[in-house]
Amino acid sequence: MTHPTRVLVLEDQLLLAFALKAMLGENDIETVGPFANAQSALAALDEEEFHFALLDVNLGDGETSTPVADALLIREKPFVFVTGYGSAAPLPPRFDHVDRFLKPVNVQRLLAAINQTSAGVQS
Repeated sequence: MTHPTRVLVLEDQLLLAFALKAMLGENDIETVGPFANAQSALAALDEEEFHFALLDVNLGDGETSTPVADALLIREKPFVFVTGYGSAAPLPPRFDHVDRFLKPVNVQRLLAAINQTSAGVQS
């Protein structure tokens, strides 16, 4: 029996966070979160089971999602960045290999990324 794909969402804009949650739900993907700040998302990494993560780059008040991204790299969990800043989003070079999705998110491209990376981890 397969379990549904679960995606952690870190997005500080409430309307966008719930739009992502609705879009994922319409495609039979469960959402973990959404979380509005890095601290709450980091706490969830140890408490929640998920297959993939969507990380908004800029979380407001000068906070970024890079601490969460670093933790995901260590845990070898797949993730992508979501940003309204395009290639100008302030990310360290260690994340050059991570896909970036521009807001508004292309739903089909995002679903393809989730399905591609999470297909092998479901049981």
